Amino acid sequence: MADDKHYVPGDFYRICDRSGFKVRASATMKEWDNLIVRNKSWEPRQPQDFVRGVPDNQNVPEPRPRQVNTFDGPLQTTLTAPAIPGAVSVSVQSSARMYAGDDASLILDNGEAFQAVIVRAAPGQITFGKPLPWSASAGNILTDYTAISPPNIG
Repeated sequence: MADDKHYVPGDFYRICDRSGFKVRASATMKEWDNLIVRNKSWEPRQPQDFVRGVPDNQNVPEPRPRQVNTFDGPLQTTLTAPAIPGAVSVSVQSSARMYAGDDASLILDNGEAFQAVIVRAAPGQITFGKPLPWSASAGNILTDYTAISPPNIG
């Protein structure tokens, strides 16, 4: 540019902060970040700079403590003494939460499951509504499938 080498009153030279070119002050602009750049290098501020975050409250409204676990499924206990064929009562390790009218199953020594209704449940003793068809050894599993429990099982 041959005509740019002459004196222009009030129009001095600047160095562009982005490109490093020497240009007249009248051909420069100031950006939002205080850089003084030539007109060809000028960029507007990114609109995403003005986006503001929205608070995201992730608190649970009206929280409640976790309820006490209640077990409403099959209860299992083991025999403490062997039972002979024809017996209607068996000795068990625990008869807690077993009640008359519950459906129960006892594994016999021949591997079959004897299913009957509990007629009476006393501490350590279960009485069935029908006699055992086969013997049952101590340690065999008795399962109560009904497992009806009162509201407060303590």
